[in-house]
Amino acid sequence: MGAYNLENALGCISCGIVLGYTHEIMCNSLLFLGNIPGRLEKITSAGNGKSGKGEMIILVDYAHTPDALRHVLETIRALTPERLFVVFGCGGDRDKGKRSLMGKAAGAFADVCLLTSDNPRSESPKRILADIEKGMQEMSIEKIDSAKLKQNPGLIGYDIIESRREAIRRAIELGRPGDVILICGKGHESYQITGSDRIFFDDRQEAREQLERIRQAA
Repeated sequence: MGAYNLENALGCISCGIVLGYTHEIMCNSLLFLGNIPGRLEKITSAGNGKSGKGEMIILVDYAHTPDALRHVLETIRALTPERLFVVFGCGGDRDKGKRSLMGKAAGAFADVCLLTSDNPRSESPKRILADIEKGMQEMSIEKIDSAKLKQNPGLIGYDIIESRREAIRRAIELGRPGDVILICGKGHESYQITGSDRIFFDDRQEAREQLERIRQAA
């Protein structure tokens, strides 16, 4: 998915040709390519067909820098989703200067941004989220109560949900056919670091479990 993946494939084909592989071998090899875990990985679809506007798509990506987040959001925006949700945060004890830039990148392309914890490490999650929020505020993005999106799906803006599990649950619960939900920052990682604790947490598994829970409750 996305033009940059096409560029990556063409770059590999070019290298193969230089190394002496035939066009036939290179093109046949493309048939066996699978998704790289956590790189725009499609978790599941949940279209119920009622709207006639396609399915809800859930994607997990490792993008955790302003430039990477901007590129992945641009790629998804080109797919013309009904609404584009993004769930993301920033790691603690790392480059603090990128946090507001991440907020700006998300605010520029997503309809609904849910700011949440990544790997806070020794930092206060609230402090990290406040730094990201500054980017939203500088772009005059409105803070909304995302829970109200059920009653008013036309709302655009951001909300802060510190619990990553809750943020993922909220996004999937509010998603409709035609929407794309992007869960960013951790990709293939299967842990979350808070203080000195390293606990199991996999965005992909969490998304599947939350979606299944919502389906069973329907």
